[in-house]
Amino acid sequence: MEEALSVCELSVSKYGVLRVLAEADAAVSLSRLARSLDCVKSNVTQLVDRLESSGLVVRQEDPSDRRSVRAALTLQGRRRYRCASRLLARVDEAMEQASCERALATVDDFLAVFAASGSAWEHESEKLADGRHLVEGIAETSPPAMRSS
Repeated sequence: MEEALSVCELSVSKYGVLRVLAEADAAVSLSRLARSLDCVKSNVTQLVDRLESSGLVVRQEDPSDRRSVRAALTLQGRRRYRCASRLLARVDEAMEQASCERALATVDDFLAVFAASGSAWEHESEKLADGRHLVEGIAETSPPAMRSS
């Protein structure tokens, strides 16, 4: 995940801040950000500092509490968040596809072992082949993200 996000010049922590701000669709207090990210406020302050220096976030005064500061996404921050989200969705799809392919390969390996064991296993091999067809049927009816290309 970290490697994928690095393409968008983000860390997992920075992406987390952008995600909270994008989902809120409004300025969020740094205290609320810290609670949402389950981390201490000083860490959030440092993250917001870095995101602000990159032009992805802007600090705003809280009109209802002059002691409080809020963070909001800039247009560039919103674009970067969308880019990273799309990239992570592709990574997730690829991982699901690889998982499905590994399951099918495992069934194929079992079938090969039974086939190599001779005719004594012929009946069991036929049952396993039926199981492979069942797994393939599930893969064919699964969401597009899980199907092989």
